[in-house]
Amino acid sequence: MAHRSKVTVDTTGIEIFGSGYFKDDKTIAQDGARVADLASYTVLARQISDGYLVPLTDVDPAITPATLTCGAIGGTLAEFAALASASFKIGIDGETPFEVVCDFSGIDSVADTAGYMTCGALGGTIPEFQAVSDGQFGIAIDGNAAIQVGGLDFSGLDSEQDTPGYYTCGANGANIGAWNAVTDGAFEVVVNGLEIALSGLDFSTAATLNDIADTINYAAAGRLTVIYDGKTDIYRIVSNTTGEKSTVAAPTAPVAGTDISAAGFLNGAAAGAATAGTGGEGTAQTITDIINAAAAGRFFCYQSGDEIVFVSPTRGEVSAVSVLTAGTAGTDISGAGFLNGLTGTGTPTAGTGGENLGESIVDIINAELAGRAECSFDGDKFVFWSPTQGYGSAVSYLTAGATGTDISGASYLNGLTGTGVLGAATTGDGTNVPWGIFWGEDIAAADLVAGDVDNQRVLRGGSDGIFVLDQDKVVLENSLDLDDYIPTVQKTIREYLEENLNIATRDTTVIGQVAPI
Repeated sequence: MAHRSKVTVDTTGIEIFGSGYFKDDKTIAQDGARVADLASYTVLARQISDGYLVPLTDVDPAITPATLTCGAIGGTLAEFAALASASFKIGIDGETPFEVVCDFSGIDSVADTAGYMTCGALGGTIPEFQAVSDGQFGIAIDGNAAIQVGGLDFSGLDSEQDTPGYYTCGANGANIGAWNAVTDGAFEVVVNGLEIALSGLDFSTAATLNDIADTINYAAAGRLTVIYDGKTDIYRIVSNTTGEKSTVAAPTAPVAGTDISAAGFLNGAAAGAATAGTGGEGTAQTITDIINAAAAGRFFCYQSGDEIVFVSPTRGEVSAVSVLTAGTAGTDISGAGFLNGLTGTGTPTAGTGGENLGESIVDIINAELAGRAECSFDGDKFVFWSPTQGYGSAVSYLTAGATGTDISGASYLNGLTGTGVLGAATTGDGTNVPWGIFWGEDIAAADLVAGDVDNQRVLRGGSDGIFVLDQDKVVLENSLDLDDYIPTVQKTIREYLEENLNIATRDTTVIGQVAPI
């Protein structure tokens, strides 16, 4: 049963009113190992198997793709170079294995890598960078004289990491058979303030729900991206820009064609939720944007966690990047106060492979895979990656090709069943994200050990209001913290509670009582 409720919070004399919902018919699942009472205000998650609630004790893991790691390479460079027609088969994401045919006659290495240099942890905050309008540092690429990079104006920075806006549809409303019956699908959606109309969507040959997203993305031609999340059985429509002006509205019915925007299909017309992008307004740049613009192709850099990585534009044994050195004019940003890449903290890694005179084995395989999968080389083993992540991501063992020389086995790629190792994708199962907050009398550990406890009250905010809770009252078990990050949803526990459940946690002094209204 759902009730309309009002919560009053007094924060140093300021009253905050919020309206939301609580459910008082929920079941807290049995916990045979429990030794502590279940306290009121404990954050709960929901079990997929039976819908019963349990304390949130962990967060969903990061989503990763499935892989196949071959056995150690079985052929020499010369043996591969002698093959003008070589083949193998591989299956991706449960689809029928496809054949890959390669001409290795022009290779000069197994795999080329680019030289790069990883700076120490970023030493400056965004405000500190914003105060610099004449930044400068030096860097040497591929053994050449150091390049002086100057005139770096960071005054317009607005974020380290911008995110896109997106729209999360309600639960997928059709099985694959129903989708297959649609040959003229259509819908309209407003992305970044511009209306996009997609039509003529033919899903008759789609084998999986991921294929539905692929068909829409092909028609969208980069104007938006649709992602299917098998864990929650929802489609997400993502903007092609980032920043605070990046937005996606609910999809709506088209002028003509079969409407796939509503409850029977995407189900995003009323049940979904829009999430705006974060960061700048789409006009300001990130730290790495500004440096890359000044580099003008002589190198490029990207941010990995709290480190800036500088990469050579070339690959192979001649590819190298030096540690950063001090700039000769303007504000030096090479050292510990800013980029923190000065000698002693930056770590250079030389490139490997040939001298860029020909393609590598990996280059040729990836060209033939054409985005259906990706191949890399890890020490002495080839690794094949699915292009998708999480639920539904899978890679098969290599099998014999039908064209030219079979290179799937021990003499070459060495990935035949029994020598290759399959790596499963990781994804959350939905049980490790918040579902609500227990609001009732403490439940004795012995009662939870003895059996499931029914008819419990759980806070779960409504779409037209918000519960505001004293963050000191919120209970998280297993040493979790409100600011712990949940990789699968790309939010902290605090953010997920507020943005998905309309339960805000604040530093307050008094929290009011809940009363139905």
